[in-house]
Amino acid sequence: MAYTFLEHTANIRMQVAAKSLKVLFQEALLGMVKFMDPTQLQEKLNIKREITIEATDATALLIDFLNEALAWMHSKQEAYTNAQFQLLTEHTLIAI
Repeated sequence: MAYTFLEHTANIRMQVAAKSLKVLFQEALLGMVKFMDPTQLQEKLNIKREITIEATDATALLIDFLNEALAWMHSKQEAYTNAQFQLLTEHTLIAI
């Protein structure tokens, strides 16, 4: 597990460590899903959603990626435990 949850007064704070940008994004997604307790979401196998994002830097890209996944999780009542990146740079992401 490359993520840990830290104490925070008002929000959730997660620290993620990884050796590559791809692994960082994957671990951040897994940490977010783990925190949300996906056992309460419908169990659906092989669900695929495409996410395409452009941002000013890698930090904004990560935040936008997690926000987009979170929005899909809430609206579709699904949990995403993996991301396959077709393109991942400091400014652009295409993932399934």
